[in-house]
Amino acid sequence: MPGIHEGHRDRMREKFRDFGPGVFHDHELLEMLLYSVIPLRDTNPIAKQLISELGGLRSVLECGRERLMQVPGVGKRVAEFLTDCGRVAAAMSGDYIRPLPLSEPFDDYDALGRNIAASLADCHEYCVYLLLFDNSMRLLDINIMNRCDFGSAAIHPSAFADAAVRAGAAAAVIAHTHPYGPTFPSDSDRESNNAVAGALFGIGVTLVEHYIISGGEYVGMIYHLSEFGKKKSRSTLCANDEKLIHDMLVHPTPCTDITLSHPYVLRALLYVMSPEAASFAAERVSLAMPRLTDLVFGDMYTLEELIGLRAAVYLRLLPALRSRSLGEGFRFGVRHSEEEIKKYLVSVFFGESEERVCAMLYDGQDRVMSRHGVGEGIVNSSVILARKLVEICRTRRAAGVVIAHNHPNGKTEPSDADITTTGRLIDLLATCGTKLIAHYVVAGDSIKKINLPER
Repeated sequence: MPGIHEGHRDRMREKFRDFGPGVFHDHELLEMLLYSVIPLRDTNPIAKQLISELGGLRSVLECGRERLMQVPGVGKRVAEFLTDCGRVAAAMSGDYIRPLPLSEPFDDYDALGRNIAASLADCHEYCVYLLLFDNSMRLLDINIMNRCDFGSAAIHPSAFADAAVRAGAAAAVIAHTHPYGPTFPSDSDRESNNAVAGALFGIGVTLVEHYIISGGEYVGMIYHLSEFGKKKSRSTLCANDEKLIHDMLVHPTPCTDITLSHPYVLRALLYVMSPEAASFAAERVSLAMPRLTDLVFGDMYTLEELIGLRAAVYLRLLPALRSRSLGEGFRFGVRHSEEEIKKYLVSVFFGESEERVCAMLYDGQDRVMSRHGVGEGIVNSSVILARKLVEICRTRRAAGVVIAHNHPNGKTEPSDADITTTGRLIDLLATCGTKLIAHYVVAGDSIKKINLPER
């Protein structure tokens, strides 16, 4: 006879697909993530042990390999898996997005080479730079990788790959200086270039050019434009781009404008698929869901059709766990800024496939006392919603309340019914002495406040 746990993993994945992460406890989300690295054992006890010993999901994702390996049942492979998942999940969740003011895409590599050479004309030391671009050849980031000869043993290909993943890059350009000449590559330069190009290729990033700079002159080690770089066409770099690249080369600034799904999908899927299958699956996903927001908040059934339920749930688990872990740091009983409230509400509704309503209660000193689930379904369709909200506020003696509901369709624009319901709630809450402070609509990683009608 089949055991009572037979098919448990399939049922958990189907539940996640149908209802989203909101119906699971923290340890259940972590349990499902561990399916990918622990194929046979029951992962539920390990998930509970990790959260108990480390103090929560955030610590599990951020504490590092050595600390993870101190937890009973967690070996080196599991620890490395969780550490890497934490990094990828943070990037997929957009925790560190900062836009870069670039004007337009380009593929004029001669103009780029001249600009880099001019910017580094007064550089009298060995330096290695990594320029990262999205798949429309828009500049995302410039990193200074090392202050040494590119052909030296101090060049680590994995560092280039890590920087590309952090930036969400699809293409890369390397520039390194020969302060004492000449501007042609040495044998060690070629060997290091091949190693770095291989590391970048392994995560789905194309190395489109590698410049050697000396005395204001430059030579490209890659003598032809790739088909990748021909997607957009411009004859020259505009003045704004030239100044931007010059400033970033002189003063390299970390930046992670995370937009593209492909590098993250590929890196994540390598844990659940062979390299060939992961590369094929990442290509399919990135064509259908090119941006990270598409991947994280897009239709789950579409993702399942593209790569199967097992891989689809795994990909969605990464940002869901990150979002859940960020909510752990939210403290009740203290005052919070509006931005903190909005960020917390986004994490509360993360990945929800059904419309839900929640309420955050405030005391008379503007401190957040508690959060409550108020209802499910269309916000304006249920009389029970208003009754339950008034009952909670009256019982808890709330001086104020913030309510929020999500729009699974991805649009934050409130409907006419949302606005009408908001007005009714103001009147109903006034009967128990509670003020409606705000009403937010959450859609994916976006949130919008409904303008409250005057009373």
